[in-house]
Amino acid sequence: MARTFSFNEFLEVFMRLTPDAAASYTGAAASVAAGLTLQDFGVIVGILTAVATCIAHIYFASKRSSIDEKLANAKIAEIQSHSAHQ
Repeated sequence: MARTFSFNEFLEVFMRLTPDAAASYTGAAASVAAGLTLQDFGVIVGILTAVATCIAHIYFASKRSSIDEKLANAKIAEIQSHSAHQ
């Protein structure tokens, strides 16, 4: 099973890179980026947009659910207080 690294562990390893290793990784990344077409970039941007939209939807849906739950509890408490006074 592959070991996963935390972001802090990644940064520690990255900060220990020698200048020639950093240049090598930068060159490799530049080579990959240069090999991509405009259509490839469009697909990547589309995927990133879809993921960001999904995350935003999940976040705001959970907030709305929490607000709806608080509102329902407040209504129940109000109904119970009115019925207790009668």
